[in-house]
Amino acid sequence: MAVNIALRLGSALLWLAAGFAQRSRAPLAITISPSSDGISVGGDEFKAGAGVRVIVTLTNVSNRDVTLHLTSPMCDYAVEVRDSTGGLARDTEHKRTANCSGRTLGRNVYEIVRPNESAEDVINVSRMSDVSQPGKYLVQVMLKLPEEPGHVVVNSNTITITVMP
Repeated sequence: MAVNIALRLGSALLWLAAGFAQRSRAPLAITISPSSDGISVGGDEFKAGAGVRVIVTLTNVSNRDVTLHLTSPMCDYAVEVRDSTGGLARDTEHKRTANCSGRTLGRNVYEIVRPNESAEDVINVSRMSDVSQPGKYLVQVMLKLPEEPGHVVVNSNTITITVMP
């Protein structure tokens, strides 16, 4: 009898946990890649001082439309850059002085991304983090989805970029 109750309770908890896991799943997946917009030396290599940009691909992995409101890459995304020792790259003056509290900085774009479709954006990493010194850097992008329950944060893949002298 006690075992039967324990099994039923365990099954109910598993169903409940599965329901929460499905609801909290982010509707977007983020993939980043180095930009080859003319400033890169080739692939993942950039010339020091020329600027480092990454392409952000936001893919709707849900079964419903997702509306993106993009104002400024500086405010829309969190970008984590680590140097070859694993230390965080310093924030630039531009990032330190950016005011992202409710103000539109440069653009005010609403984009609807349908299920299984993608939208692209470009982030100028060198405007946010100091990547002026030659070396290898690890870059990852995060996007907070405030319209999702629990304000879901979605992490991208991590890429390695090389800044050449």
